[in-house]
Amino acid sequence: MKLEQKMMLWSDRKAAPGETDSFQPYLTPYLLPGDKVRGCVIVLPGGGYHARAPHEGGVVAERFNSLGFHAFVLEYRVAPYRWPAPQEDALRAVKIVRAHADEWKIKPDKIAVLGRGRPEVYPDGHAFPTNTGRRRRDPPCREAAGMNRSALCPPDM
Repeated sequence: MKLEQKMMLWSDRKAAPGETDSFQPYLTPYLLPGDKVRGCVIVLPGGGYHARAPHEGGVVAERFNSLGFHAFVLEYRVAPYRWPAPQEDALRAVKIVRAHADEWKIKPDKIAVLGRGRPEVYPDGHAFPTNTGRRRRDPPCREAAGMNRSALCPPDM
């Protein structure tokens, strides 16, 4: 299934105080071909709020593809942004994937988030709020944001 290379998370720009760059968070899809409905993993590359490690994104998503899962890499906000910006982006990513589950052949109850950084940077399922409000005009906001599984893979463990 062919999707745009970058899927923007937000329709409006989320600027940090004093921020000068034009970065916008986005998802890169790694969807397997065919009509089989599959589980999905959203990969958050590590970097400790300062950066996103490029070697922890696409390679990890492709590995999940080889195991039979759809995958996405989330390029989320890092410095100069601060908490809770990365968590807001992760919640939004889950909502977007769940909102398009039928179209993208994803099991909406089989969405996992894989954090590739320090444990305090990526909340596990208990720390992730399950919903942050519902706006009628924004279809992803009508979806629950709670992931079905989460995994923390810090580099020093």
